[in-house]
Amino acid sequence: MSLSRRKFIKGLGASVAVAPVLASPLGRVYHTPEDESLKVHLFSKHLHFLDIKEAAQIAAELGFAGLDRTP
Repeated sequence: MSLSRRKFIKGLGASVAVAPVLASPLGRVYHTPEDESLKVHLFSKHLHFLDIKEAAQIAAELGFAGLDRTP
C-alpha cells in the first residue's frame, strides 16, 4: 500500500483537528494542583530587536510570567 503525500497531510490535519476533542488519560498524570497556576514565559528571541528591559515590559503587558533568555 502506498501513501501519497496528499493523503498523509490530510490524515495528519484530521488527527490534529480531532486531538483536542478526545479525552486523554495522560491529562490526569500531568495535572497541577489547584493552588499552582501555570506560568508561561516568552522566548526572548521573538523580541530580539528590543533591549532586555523593553522586552520584559512587553512580555508583562502581553500577560507572560517572564522571559526565557537566549545568550
